[in-house]
Amino acid sequence: MPALRTALALTLTLAITTPLVAHELHYAYCEKRSCSMNGVSSDTMEALRRNHDRAAVIEQKGVEYVITDPATLDRIKELLRPQMELGRKQAALGAEQARLGAEQARLGSQQAALGARQAALAMQRDSDREQKELSRQQNALGAQQGELGRQQGLLGKQQGELGRQQGAAGREVQRKIEAMADELIRTGKAKRR
Repeated sequence: MPALRTALALTLTLAITTPLVAHELHYAYCEKRSCSMNGVSSDTMEALRRNHDRAAVIEQKGVEYVITDPATLDRIKELLRPQMELGRKQAALGAEQARLGAEQARLGSQQAALGARQAALAMQRDSDREQKELSRQQNALGAQQGELGRQQGLLGKQQGELGRQQGAAGREVQRKIEAMADELIRTGKAKRR
């Protein structure tokens, strides 16, 4: 039992005293109206866009460095390509989810109208046949809503998988840009801003 307490105390001490690892390097890559970034302020990104058709910025230990060298920018763009492609896929899935959502809203509106009609018929005599027809229509709309919900669920799973891939790609880009940063600063390809 004392060994367990010691192990628990050591674990808690390590958990409390171990700092969270944060990236010391932040970056952005911009061309035309498109930017990819990690941790760079929106002001920095806007200045990059305003002053350059195509450029990157790295921020290391609070100092910003601008990169305009075409070969280096090509390297950075190539590093970012998998993330950009995943972003396009996520955008396409998002558009499909929006389309399905609009269809669900349209069906919901129809269901509401049928419900109002059913409520009005409930007050009348001899409305059984029409009530049955409205119920049949409500059931059909409910089935359509269920199918749209199923499709939304599948798209949600795909979005989740793309998000997982996006996270892995982001970590890989971060690692590679961190590896490049010192060389770029040392060779003057990254110029202090």
